[in-house]
Amino acid sequence: MVRLAFLAAAMSAAAAAADDQADAFVEGLSDKLLVGSFTTETDRPAATVPMKTDRYRIAGVRHVGGDQFVVEARISYGTNDVTVPVPVTVKFAGDTPVLSLDKLKIPLLGDDFGAKILFDFEANRYAGTWRHGDVGGTMWGRITEPPADEPADSE
Repeated sequence: MVRLAFLAAAMSAAAAAADDQADAFVEGLSDKLLVGSFTTETDRPAATVPMKTDRYRIAGVRHVGGDQFVVEARISYGTNDVTVPVPVTVKFAGDTPVLSLDKLKIPLLGDDFGAKILFDFEANRYAGTWRHGDVGGTMWGRITEPPADEPADSE
């Protein structure tokens, strides 16, 4: 009987810790602006690959259960500027969230998007890899507060 009570207490503590991590991820990324840089892999030496600027406005994040979340992201890509719900998986390496998406179709933007991005909310930074079809690269930047006059969604 003692073993069963210990097991129940351990499972309850693990569930509470997972809920705390999910809440921290939602809070750390909701209503934020990701501003950084990215590269596109080529056959050129890494030192000659140009960096480009990147910007994502995160309106909100919803935890939908387990390791599944929906990120409401305003994405400016090419001539498109849309706010879309992006379903993602988030795993935790200790207290560090690692967002993962694979072969995702994003309306108006295309198919086969993928990314692996880790977030350091204490340092307000993110870094990871991205791909779209056969093209990919690295991305990194800062997590900031959006300007007060910037809407979360495209108009």
